[in-house]
Amino acid sequence: MPDPGPAFTARLASLEIPADDTAALARFYADAFGWSAGPVARSGDWRRLSAASAGAGAGAEAAIASREALGVEQPVAVIEIAGTPLAAVLDRVVAAGGTVERPPRPVGRSAFALFRDPAGNLFGLWQL
Repeated sequence: MPDPGPAFTARLASLEIPADDTAALARFYADAFGWSAGPVARSGDWRRLSAASAGAGAGAEAAIASREALGVEQPVAVIEIAGTPLAAVLDRVVAAGGTVERPPRPVGRSAFALFRDPAGNLFGLWQL
């Protein structure tokens, strides 16, 4: 398995939720759970969900995006990568039995990719 280097870190960072109407889905999470949703400075119609306004304190992040902007139909858990190139992490994914669903693409100064684990579950990788 490729060595990711000594500074390699990977943490479960967020959940990306696809929607046809991001404003309506944001209202659902506000009504159902008391979460707030504000715009995110990304291309497309993104909204960041926050549980802190509901008195729950800080937790994992979540975002709502159009299906087109996110490029998937189901929610995607995102793993945040730091300390090694995203391509090297994808090499590790393949060596461990996973498959690359979408190769890295730039998003501002970061990068994003999708992979499936051996059971077929879809995950995102976010390179800091």
